[in-house]
Amino acid sequence: MKRLIAVMAVLAFFFSVGISSAEEKSKVSWRVIGDASVSIHNKYADEITGEMYYDNPISTQSATVGVEKENTGLYIKAENYAPLRHEPKETDVYFGFYTEACGMEFDVGFAHYWMREKGEIDYNAIYGEVNFPEVIWGIVPFLKAEYRFATQKEWVEDEEGNEYSNSLDGFAYYGGFKREFKVTEKVSLNVEVGAGGNTGIYGGQAENLAYAREKVEVSVELIENLNLKIAGMTQQNLGRKDGISSRTDKPFVGASIVWNF
Repeated sequence: MKRLIAVMAVLAFFFSVGISSAEEKSKVSWRVIGDASVSIHNKYADEITGEMYYDNPISTQSATVGVEKENTGLYIKAENYAPLRHEPKETDVYFGFYTEACGMEFDVGFAHYWMREKGEIDYNAIYGEVNFPEVIWGIVPFLKAEYRFATQKEWVEDEEGNEYSNSLDGFAYYGGFKREFKVTEKVSLNVEVGAGGNTGIYGGQAENLAYAREKVEVSVELIENLNLKIAGMTQQNLGRKDGISSRTDKPFVGASIVWNF
């Protein structure tokens, strides 16, 4: 009888702890988060497809606002591309959701790519990203993927002069490994290596392995919530000579000021 009473007392204790813990978690409220940044790049390649977007200096500006609770959140992001020479302007808008599960981080959403030049074709996209659990020495595998839909058809002519529509839709992906090094309390170093490909996009042929990429980024906390980021990237074309990454065998460098709130 005494043992039964003792067991019931222990169970009651853990049950009460569980209830209080659940109540504490339920008290955690959603909070507003966001960031804003201004960047300058010597050139710019697409993060997923590996295509050379801008072959000359360009400035980018971005702003993100969202709500978050216990590593789960919703956000809206706008990113503007302002070339410093005569190249097409672009503004992108993202609506996304992120969370953590099974030791992995997920980010999925919908994007609209607005090409701000007359006659240019806009795109909609469904995108996703996952950071897998650390494998060894702080190395984290990751994978990004995106399917893009052209908002209008591209009409081309064959050798006999017959017109037909050419699909510009396509699926692209990029994956690899990344590692963050904490140099000092205010300085961190991020290293990333990866490769990407596609199943045919922008009317081109599929390139299962289109490019390889190496990237290094240094982040310095200037003051609280304000960081300076300096990045360097190299890329190698692994696909066709006239493939999507054919003009990207050159160094890319950029610098950003990022404010978080």
